[in-house]
Amino acid sequence: MQVEQDFLQRQIRQIVQALARITGVAGARLDDRKRREARDAIDRGYEDLLGVERAAIEHVDDASAVMMLGRGDKLDLYIWLLARDAELSEPARASALRERAARLARSSADRAP
Repeated sequence: MQVEQDFLQRQIRQIVQALARITGVAGARLDDRKRREARDAIDRGYEDLLGVERAAIEHVDDASAVMMLGRGDKLDLYIWLLARDAELSEPARASALRERAARLARSSADRAP
């Protein structure tokens, strides 16, 4: 029982640290170095928070992304990461990221009990 509790506490700490890294750099006015740091934090967030590589989930359709992540917290975190990524992206990419986030959010809401 103690081992499980220690494991969960470590997982929670990792999630909090990843969210703090991303939130700390996203949304602010960034020079090129800070923008790269923010992108790196988001990339690490895909692996740390979702357990998937960014490239793997970026290249699948919405339904496949939902299958990879499930309809719970991981999907919500993915939608959040998409929004943070959009804040750092040029307009065309930002628009595409926001659209995907919105579609996934609608899909998640449509299937909620």
